[in-house]
Amino acid sequence: MKKHLLISALGSVLLLSSCGSNKVPVVTDEQPVTESPSLTTNFNVVTTAPEAATTAELSTYVAAETTAAESAPAEAAEQVTEAPTTEAPTTAPPEKIVWDSGGVLMMTFPDSWKDRFVLANEKAYCKKSWDNQEGSGLLFSIVHKNINELPLGENISTLIGMSGDQFVFACRPSDVQYDPTNAEETAEYQALAADLPSIFAGARGSSTPNTPSVDLSGYKTVFNYFESASVPSFWQTYTDWGGYSEPSLRFVNNSDVTYNTGSAVYNGKIMFSGGSTEPYTNGIMFIDSSAYIFSFQQTEPHGIGLTCVMGGDVLPQKSLFQTE
Repeated sequence: MKKHLLISALGSVLLLSSCGSNKVPVVTDEQPVTESPSLTTNFNVVTTAPEAATTAELSTYVAAETTAAESAPAEAAEQVTEAPTTEAPTTAPPEKIVWDSGGVLMMTFPDSWKDRFVLANEKAYCKKSWDNQEGSGLLFSIVHKNINELPLGENISTLIGMSGDQFVFACRPSDVQYDPTNAEETAEYQALAADLPSIFAGARGSSTPNTPSVDLSGYKTVFNYFESASVPSFWQTYTDWGGYSEPSLRFVNNSDVTYNTGSAVYNGKIMFSGGSTEPYTNGIMFIDSSAYIFSFQQTEPHGIGLTCVMGGDVLPQKSLFQTE
């Protein structure tokens, strides 16, 4: 008979905060923690076994190795007794740590992360850094904003997906979040950080569970007055009769865009890909509840192409040409 062992785990996590008087301060852009943040408890460690499909809060399901020896019973004296059969041991499938962030996103962490990170207020921290100084060791934050709240000032790493009418982003810190004088803490933080691209790639927004996330590493909003995006301002559709007409696309400034279908006008926000040097040749625009990657053709006839990567495609024409 197969046996499965249900082991309840994770339970309450006791976080210890300690900071010696001679500890080098951790450089961080987070506000000082004045009280213990609310730790996230809505994640589960589950196996990939079918019987572990139903998950209980903070429960670990471990498929035990099973060795079942079943012998055919002697039903009658004259019956030939069959040799005992032994079922080969089965290996438990790898554990996966699944985070359901309040219906905003689903994110899966590798089993190697077990007991090595802390989730609090939609932020993930390196536990070794947290244990040395509570609030330090920030690995990433989850930010969700609607179109009117964009663009973001955070250091965006990935567009994870949509949650209702909100865009869900993973943002990584731009400064050092661990004690660089502590070799063990530094190694641990960097090891976890190295896994983040693959973790973000597998994350999904609650409203877009089948849509891949979009890597936005290096994308930025051009805020600086001395930094011009150098983007042609007006683009139109080339018609069959050789003229230009609606739909049209206009870059209002370095962070705003307007798309006119002829019967409806959509206002959106943009971010550009690349560093601080010009020219910018591609980026992402957020219009309505959709996201489009755009790229410029630098040579004649100077076109712009749009590709919907998130949400419903609301733009009827995605190849336009420069007219100004």
